[in-house]
Amino acid sequence: MLRWLFCGLLLAAPFAAPAQALEGGSTVSRSDPTARATVVVQAVQPRTHGTAAVSDCTGTLIAPDLVLTAGHCVDIADGPDRVAVFFFDGADVQPRYHHVVAVARHPRHVKDWAATPGTPAARQAEIGADLAVLRLMTPAGRAPVALAGGGSPVRIYGAGRDGPDGRSAHLKFAPLMDGHATSTGPSLMFASAAGARICTGDSGGPVVTSDGRLWGVTGAIVRGRGGCARRAVLVPVHPEGPGFLAMMRLARGR
Repeated sequence: MLRWLFCGLLLAAPFAAPAQALEGGSTVSRSDPTARATVVVQAVQPRTHGTAAVSDCTGTLIAPDLVLTAGHCVDIADGPDRVAVFFFDGADVQPRYHHVVAVARHPRHVKDWAATPGTPAARQAEIGADLAVLRLMTPAGRAPVALAGGGSPVRIYGAGRDGPDGRSAHLKFAPLMDGHATSTGPSLMFASAAGARICTGDSGGPVVTSDGRLWGVTGAIVRGRGGCARRAVLVPVHPEGPGFLAMMRLARGR
């Protein structure tokens, strides 16, 4: 039985849940172009009595004013004004945030998919559509990462918790190993982070090819304990696919 872990929340769903942050791994350098395009995506939804629900994930700048992340990362927000994007200076997150003015989820995204039981086929479809594009109020002033549209993923980035008892703060990366792609249904890849574990907050983080192009995002972890696991489910991006093009049009207000 698999347990899938939402970004920040461990759910007792029978099969699986979204992914989180790198425990271990290597600290990024200021010269790393992928690191400069990686962001923290924070969604905050006020509740009663002065409390709020908070979701912290990772994302990637794919255009001067567009960020790609996992769809579940913004499920708690009832509007784009509840979502903020933070960039990094090297491995350290910067305090200034960018306003989000549009949130475009994949047309087949299922909100809170990991909170309810589901068959393996249903989970595969839900994770394969667990994507969202955010439009910033103003261009970020940084170079976006080009989309690969194929190839093989070799490295994962994440800005989540540094272990079950750790805190999110630093951006790290880790090589990928033991990758196995699904052969039927929506395309996904199961892979492990070499020398690291993926934890809460890494969901939506960039998964890149050897030439630094964006292959996809981190979607879920497998058999997580304490919000961390070595094995993850990676969601590829298909730049010419109808779902991705629909997100881009919606994010642009077209």
